[in-house]
Amino acid sequence: MFPMTDIYYPTTRDDIIRVKQSIHALQSEFDSAMALIAQTQLRVEEIKKEIELKEASIAPIKLLTFDALSTIFEVSGEVEWSSPLQISGVCRFWRQVVLATPRAWSFVQLQSGTPLKIANLFFDRSGQCPLHINFPKELPYRILSPIAHRIRCLTVQDFPPDTRDLVFTNLHRVAITHSRHPIPVSFFNCHRFPTLKYLRSNMAVTKDEPSRGTEDAPPPPPLKGWSLWLMQNEAWMGCLHRVQDTLVSLKLLLNSDNHIEQRHSISLPALKSLEIKGYRIY
Repeated sequence: MFPMTDIYYPTTRDDIIRVKQSIHALQSEFDSAMALIAQTQLRVEEIKKEIELKEASIAPIKLLTFDALSTIFEVSGEVEWSSPLQISGVCRFWRQVVLATPRAWSFVQLQSGTPLKIANLFFDRSGQCPLHINFPKELPYRILSPIAHRIRCLTVQDFPPDTRDLVFTNLHRVAITHSRHPIPVSFFNCHRFPTLKYLRSNMAVTKDEPSRGTEDAPPPPPLKGWSLWLMQNEAWMGCLHRVQDTLVSLKLLLNSDNHIEQRHSISLPALKSLEIKGYRIY
């Protein structure tokens, strides 16, 4: 047989037969070794899964009680409103806990395109907990009617005319971001918003109809904080006079076309914080 280290050494027919036999034997040995590697790798994966399962069985989170998990889920729902949906898919026990934690479902930051069934799901699963809602204009306002008494904080783009009959008995905070409908001075009154404390409004304020002057309108809610975007008309000053005794914080936002005239006079006995942005005094 020719030396295996010299590929240019002349070979005979017998050498070719012997080399092919050797290659076949080596190939069989290689296949056996690869099969053993595959079998070993499979066993390695099985061992890793067994280790993970045993580690999971003694993981610190397993020591958390129902009440502790419930508190965590509440905070999670406040940070990311949709997290209860993900939590309920982790395991059976977590699903039991989050479904028994209504406050985790009470922070409802709805967005444009959120299905109506998702909104109703959160309203149902939040039980009787106070609700913190961001409500896009694309959803029908009528769905707020059954839960209006439970809303604690509300962010809306607008208060359209068909919401004027809703009564928010426990509403503490309101933010109106992009109102296109002028709102009468008497809209925010103690009958409709008896517990309202903080109002952030980007809206046009109009005077009441002559047949219903402000002197006959229901008194305003006990506002403590008001962030007010001033419009061209001066009906906002009538609003300010109506809450002057209770305001602790006032923020006035003006654009370049608006100004505060010196002829306005108001007393704010409880005021502790005043902020005016974009103003010009004449």
